[in-house]
Amino acid sequence: MRYLSLLLTLAALLLLAACQPNVDPQETQEPETGPTATAPLPAEGEATEESGPQVQASPTPDGYPAAPQPTQALDGYPAAPGAQALPTGYPDDMVVWMIRPLGQQCVDPEEYEYPDLDAAIAALEDAGVEVMDSGTAELGVCESCDCSTSEHFRVQIRALDMERAESLGWMRSR
Repeated sequence: MRYLSLLLTLAALLLLAACQPNVDPQETQEPETGPTATAPLPAEGEATEESGPQVQASPTPDGYPAAPQPTQALDGYPAAPGAQALPTGYPDDMVVWMIRPLGQQCVDPEEYEYPDLDAAIAALEDAGVEVMDSGTAELGVCESCDCSTSEHFRVQIRALDMERAESLGWMRSR
């Protein structure tokens, strides 16, 4: 029985191999295109009929090639629209979360600028920033004396007050 199944499998493989089309490998290769040894290469920046507009890229100071910039628009295509400026401000009713580390590692907690969340909120409100919500968050930080503590104060304020909060050392939460 085992020999019969082996024989049937072998016969099926031979049948599959025999049914494959006979293709000459030289026929399947695509002809080479582009400049050949008989055709000279165009000079740098020179447009050719086949290639369209050339791009010029000069190396950057760090040695990497600069991003190519087209030198002319392709025929028949409309010009690119001017760059539209993205809005810089936030809507008046938008709220954002801001964070600030409780302190710095390897520093005595008595030397922290704000000993607790209430003191940090009071400083914000004294600066004219309305605090809508608050709390604390534990964030992953490095374990070095140059790093902040993992505990951070977290407040929700209006987007219009972000600059004032940033001037007091708060950062936009991501």
